[in-house]
Amino acid sequence: VIHALDDPFLPRDRVPVAALEANPAVRAFLTRSGGHVGFVGGTLLRPRFWAEERLAGFLAAHLAARPLDARETRG
Repeated sequence: VIHALDDPFLPRDRVPVAALEANPAVRAFLTRSGGHVGFVGGTLLRPRFWAEERLAGFLAAHLAARPLDARETRG
């Protein structure tokens, strides 16, 4: 879960922070600011997308900890 605590559509008091932190199956990235889907930085010509970078890092770490087995990918 990636969420900015200053999101105007989902206020801080509506975010179940304790439940998110207590659930071992959930990773919560709660930032102080970012607004609603506003995790964009950098410049106009070189934007940086914070949420996408966090997701890529999370997936890379997960795959490094437990590489895919070809037998697990067959449907």
